[in-house]
Formats: sequence, C-alpha cells, structure tokens
Amino acid sequence: MNLETPKLVWDKLQGEFEGSEKVKTVRLLTLKREFELMKMKDDESIKDYSGRIMDVVNQMRLLGEAFTDQKVVEKIMVSVPQKFEAKISAIEESCDLQTLTIVELTSKLHAQEQRVLMRGDEATEGAYQAITRERILETCKERSSSRTTKGKLKGLQEKENFRLALIVEEPTMLRKIVGTKQPEQNASVTEEDKNDDEHLFMASQALSSHELNTWLIDSGCTSHMTKYLSIFTSIDRSVQPKVKLGNGEVVQAKGKWTIAISTKRGTKIVTNVLYIPDLDQNLLSVAQMLRNGYAVSFKENFCFITNIDESVVWHKRYGHFNLKSLRFMQEAGMVEAMPEISVNAQTCESCELGKQQRQPFPQNMSKKATHKLELIHSYICGPMSTASLSNNVYFALFIDDLSRMTWVYFLKTKSQVLSVFKSFKKMVETQSGQNVKVLRTDNGANGVSERKNKTVMEMARCMLFEKKLPKLLWAEAVNTSRGKLDERAKKGVFVGYAAESKGYRIYSLSRMKIVISIDVHFDENSYWNWDLKKVHKCDQTTPSILEPQKVQSLKPTCYMEVARFLEWIEAMKAEIYAIERNGTWKLTELPEAKNAIGVKWVFKTKFNSDGSIFRHKARLVLKGFAQVAGVDYGDTFAPVARHDTIRLLLTLAGQMGWKVYHLDVKSAFLNGILLEEIYVQQPEGFEVIGHEHKVYKLHKALYGLKQAPRAWYSRIDSHLIQLGFKRSENEATLYLKQNDDGLQLVVSLYVDDMLVTGSNVKLLADFKMEMQDVFEMSDLGIMNYFLGMEIYQCN
Repeated sequence: MNLETPKLVWDKLQGEFEGSEKVKTVRLLTLKREFELMKMKDDESIKDYSGRIMDVVNQMRLLGEAFTDQKVVEKIMVSVPQKFEAKISAIEESCDLQTLTIVELTSKLHAQEQRVLMRGDEATEGAYQAITRERILETCKERSSSRTTKGKLKGLQEKENFRLALIVEEPTMLRKIVGTKQPEQNASVTEEDKNDDEHLFMASQALSSHELNTWLIDSGCTSHMTKYLSIFTSIDRSVQPKVKLGNGEVVQAKGKWTIAISTKRGTKIVTNVLYIPDLDQNLLSVAQMLRNGYAVSFKENFCFITNIDESVVWHKRYGHFNLKSLRFMQEAGMVEAMPEISVNAQTCESCELGKQQRQPFPQNMSKKATHKLELIHSYICGPMSTASLSNNVYFALFIDDLSRMTWVYFLKTKSQVLSVFKSFKKMVETQSGQNVKVLRTDNGANGVSERKNKTVMEMARCMLFEKKLPKLLWAEAVNTSRGKLDERAKKGVFVGYAAESKGYRIYSLSRMKIVISIDVHFDENSYWNWDLKKVHKCDQTTPSILEPQKVQSLKPTCYMEVARFLEWIEAMKAEIYAIERNGTWKLTELPEAKNAIGVKWVFKTKFNSDGSIFRHKARLVLKGFAQVAGVDYGDTFAPVARHDTIRLLLTLAGQMGWKVYHLDVKSAFLNGILLEEIYVQQPEGFEVIGHEHKVYKLHKALYGLKQAPRAWYSRIDSHLIQLGFKRSENEATLYLKQNDDGLQLVVSLYVDDMLVTGSNVKLLADFKMEMQDVFEMSDLGIMNYFLGMEIYQCN
C-alpha cells in the first residue's frame, strides 16, 4: 500500500473496515432486528442480559444510530421473565421512566434476583385437574344423540365445570372427536426459554394411552410437556422444575429440550418441552405458542395454529393481496405448499399507505327530511382540466333532501363557495318562506369509474413502499403521471369527534394541525413517540429514494417546558446569579404611578465548531415592547462591527504574523448603567418567597430593554478609552492602542464578543487582565470559530 499522507491512510482504513454506506445500512437493519427480538433466557442473569443488550446498542451507536438510554430501559422492562413482573410494576409506580437510567434499573432488578436466589425458591410448574382421553370418548358415546360433537363437548364442559382440551392423536383422531373435517394445521413452534411459573390447568393422572403422537391442545398449560423420553432429539437435564397437579400432588420434571411432531404438512420442531415421566399425557401449551408469536384460533369444531410471520410473507409475495382471499386460496388447494394463513396478522403499514381511499361521510338514514330546506346536500367538483368560457374550473351543487331539487353554481376558485352558499341560502329562503336548517357536505367522495386504475395503482404503491424503490422503476409499468405513486394516507393521532359532520378529528403529524376526515383506519396497537429530540449535525446520512420531507426542530419556548430538566434549571440559576452579583437590580415595593414591565426566559443551545453541544444558555429578557418612548428610554442605537472590519482585522493579523484572540463578556448587557427609572416583575420560577408582590428596580440594563445595547456600548467605549485606546473615526467598534515603543494593540467589538490582536504577547496578556478586573469575561483563546466562520491560524 503506497500512500503518501496520513489522510489517505485513514481513508483507506476507514473504507476497509467500516464498509460502504450500503453495507453500514444493512448492518444497522440487522442489529435493529436483533435488538427487537432479544429476550432474557432462563439461565441468564439480569447483568448478563443487560450486557448483551448494550453490546448491540453500542454497535448501532458506532454506526451513527441515535439510540437513547430510555429505549434500552423500555426494552429491558418488557423483555424480562414474569418473575420480575411485580418488581417492574413497582418501578413503574415509584420511578420516573423518563429519567430512569440503565444502571438504576439493572441494579433494582439484580437486587430482586438476588433475593429470589437467597430464598432458594424453585420455579414450580402448576397443574390443575383435567379430563382424560377415555372420559372424553365415553362421554361422547353417551351423548351420541346430539347433532354435533361441539354440543357434546360443550355439555361435558358445563357438567364438569372445567376448561376444554382437545386430543390430537392420528390424522383421524380429531375428526372422530370433534367433527368430520380434518383441519390443516401449521404447528411449527420455536421460542426462547422462559423462566415463568408454569400453570397446567388440565393435567391429570388418568390417561392410559402410550401412543407417542397423542397430544392435548391445552389453553391453560403454560409450557409444553411430555412423558416420552424417546421423542427428544436431545435433553438438558439441568432444568428440573416441579409441576403441581390439581389434586395437590407435585411431580418432578427431569429435563427440557426439543422434540419433533409429525403433521400433515411434515415434521414440525417444538422447543422448550418439559420431560415429566410421571405425566400421563402429552400437552401442547396454547399460552407458550401465543408467546412465541403464533395465532391460535378456535372455529366451530377445529383449532387452527398458524404462523403469523409466514402469513405476512405470503401476503407480501402476492402483491399485498387480501388475507381473506389468500385464506380461501389455501383452503381450496389452489397454491401448492401454501401454509395456513392467519387473517389476524398485524397491521401492514405498506397497505395503509398504498390502499387508503376516501369514503363518503355516512348519511343518517334513520331520519328523512319532512320539510323543504330542512336538509341541503352540497357537492363540489373540480378543478376541471379545461376552463369554461367564463374561466370557471369548479362547480357547486346544492340538493334539497325532500324534493331533490338541484341548484348548480360555477366557481373560479374554491374560496368562492362561502359567498355562493350565502347567495343560494338567501334566494331559496326568500322563494320558499322557510329556513335552511342543516347543510351536509360529502368532503370529496370518490367515484367508481376509476376502480380498475385504483386496483393496479394500489399494488404498485404497496410494492414500492415495501422495498423503498424509486418511482422511476414503475413509471413505464403503470404508464401514469407524477403524483399517482404518492402516499395515499398520512399518519395521524385520533383526538375526538367532529361536531359539524360525521367524521373524526385527527391531529396530522405531517401538517401539525387538526383535520376532520372519515377516511381513517385505526391501528390500536401503535402509539406516537412524542419525545422528539433535536439533532444538530449528522456526519453521514443515507439519501432518501422517496420524496424527502422537512422536519421542524423543537426548542424550549417557556419556563414550563424546561422546569423538569436539570441542565436548563442550572442555566437559569447561573443567569440569576450573574444578575445579582453584578448589582443589576434591587427588590423593592412598586411606587404609585409606575408600571412593572414583565420578563420572560429565552433558551438557546450553543454548539462547538464540530457541532457538539457547548452549553445550555438561559437568558432573562425584558418585554421591551411594553416600554414607553421618552419615559422609559431615550436613544437605543448601538453600533456593531461590520464584516468588512473583521475581514480587515484578520488580513492585518495574517500579514503581520499576529495571533487573533477571542474574548466573551458574560452577560454583557447587565453592565450597562441606566439613567432611567425602570421596574420589572420577578422572573417565573424564581419568585422570592414571602415577597411575591414586590418588584425589582433596575440599576443596570437587562436583555430586551430597548436601551440595553446603547447602555452597554457606552460602558465598554468609555472603559477602552480610559485604557488608552483610540476609537476609529470611520468604524465606531474598532479601537487602536500604541505605546511609546511602537507596540500596537487592536480591538474589534461585536456586541459582547471581542477580537484582540497585537504585536506583543505581554501587551495582550496585560489587556486581558485589565478587562477581567472590571468585567466577567471568558478567555476563549485563539479565535477559531466566530459568526459562523471557522478560522485556522497556523504558525
């Protein structure tokens, strides 16, 4: 490798080990999925589990993902086993989850874990009395006069007062017991080990069958169980929990591992099955399958176990085809090897974006109008592609509900609708002698004539949004104009019902306003994350292949928004401390005939040259708009350095080989001496207890005061002149000092920032000391970042 500079070496190493943007994106997606699927194992401590999560989180952070600690806290709380449920509930009640740290959470859970270990309590498998295979068959024979086996089992259930279990032995066994149709089941089950307390509602000691393929589908059992060791591929003997039966007897499990079950669709692997030699029947746990993401549904005489993930995959393979139609295709045998399709799969976001359509607002059919003008329907159509002779592109229809009399008005713009309706209302009320009581609009109903185009476009949109493909790939296929492939739906939050029409009030997240619509599909399993964070700078970004949207950053605007954040509280305390130490005001009673001017907090985050946060700044400003000219203030003008002056100063320093230093005067406006008598209210959040009715009298200026810039400039100007500086005749913010030895010192003033350069280092140091004796200043050293410019000073 022949590289001449360190920069080229670094770029080569970065490209070699970090990978391209595409590789990083794929890696980040993989890590996100791994994070979402992580769960705590039985033999894993809370420390090990949190460490495993943080390994994945740190890898995502190294790839540029902004991953907050609150997300990690939420992940741990929802993915730990049930034995921590009581502790999690206590933490939710007693702690603020927004400020709870990862260390605090893991410490609390670790303490709970240690207490359980010290007690020596073993995880106990609970079991309740169930019916046996022989008893089910005997009861079914005794009640053979019933028309359906469903009725037989229902009667048995009511008589014996226990939950129902179905025995599945051979392909014909279920048909013998519960019906004539053999269901096609997808019983593939895999799941992570849970350390829950196991409850078995229907285990008993009465089943005498020794067939290996006899299984009970149990709705109360919390873990799969079997008595046959031979069906295990291997077994972990270290897992030996106890099972408590309904009669109080406790049996010992001898291990846990994986088994294989033969089904019509092949052999299915089931994990985490307990081996209990003293058990008399094999049990498939409905609860365990549900925890693993499977859908279990009971329909008529059959139990359907389906893999939701496989249903979603086939839904996407067929261009986001309707799940009910896919289910019909599977049941009819139209597609070979298609698994059992669940119609209860989770909401498909791509379908919502691609298939959403407008629906007409429902009409109240329970009551018809009984008088003329009691109900008027309104419909607006347009814009038309070609304007009329009068340049109209819209038309409005008004239809009387009783007589179906119709009036039409032509419009140039939609904004004319209100004036047209007023004219229409006045005309019909005059002619009929009755009043218009209700006006009902359709909010833009869709026509049926575009159904074929709608179907094609829905499938194209769904596939585009699903794989994030650029629109140009489908342009030739759909042969349509721009805009047809845009999203058909927008995300929003339901906030209430509309009073004027039969619609919903939705807060639009993209438009940031309330809209009324009937075209709404609710996803009740999702919620919007309102904890938005402002991102100032991102080193590397992946360009969007769809249409980019601008996002507005949020920043604090009032005291109430920052009252619970420590960094902003400290910033406000620092501002109050600077004001009081400077002798800016004095607490006093408000004299008669005087008005106290209000104050407010202004918040700002300052950044370094590399984009990192430098500090949080809180500024107390006066509401200067309440001041009266000639009474509360006189002159307000104060000069600031022009950019030409700053460039001239940098040019002079570069030519002479001088260093330019940056000084920052803290709370500069607080140093200005006031000549007027000004009273202000106490700042919010810092009222003096017991003296809330009093006000502050200002001796020095505050930010927001109209004369504050003028007062500060007068103060700093007089001080520099006292130090021997001469003000430039052409630039009021440029000062020059020259001693008897010919040494020079140049100062440029920009509000509270000072740029200083000179020919002698000692002269510069003496000037800094003289300024710091009078004003509270920050010496920022050699200037490298000023007014948005980054300056590099070399030797």
